[in-house]
Amino acid sequence: MAKERELELVVDPLRLDGALLDQPDQRYYWGVQLADAQFLADGARGHRDVIAAEADKAIRDDPEAYGLVKATETTVPAAVKATDGYIEADAAYAAARHRVHVLQAAVDGLEHRKRTLTLLVELHTTNYYSEPHAGVQVVDETTSKDVSARVKKKLNVRRKK
Repeated sequence: MAKERELELVVDPLRLDGALLDQPDQRYYWGVQLADAQFLADGARGHRDVIAAEADKAIRDDPEAYGLVKATETTVPAAVKATDGYIEADAAYAAARHRVHVLQAAVDGLEHRKRTLTLLVELHTTNYYSEPHAGVQVVDETTSKDVSARVKKKLNVRRKK
């Protein structure tokens, strides 16, 4: 069994390399945890079904022992669900299913983290987190007026021709 680890869903935009390198290990670890929990839940369901089958047989063999006058198709399943063994097995199955759902939420969270990492890398490659700088020379107001005057003059010369 792998070493127990903490679920890490938060991404530090300044440590993308570490988060990207850790993502596959986290996904694998929590995926295995989910698979193990599903295996245990399947076993708990099987155990509950065996308990139900045994109780069903016992009730049909001796309905009076379970407080039934007659074993019918509607009374036997209700009596099965009222037995202590079935109640305990059903509770164990419910707990196992809950564990599966919690681990599924963790795996889903890691899938969202993966998408977040992808988007943050895209932002990083487009220099989203870089320092602001002027990509174009700033033109002051007087130069702007000079340029527009020259453009108008060239347009007028071309129109005269």
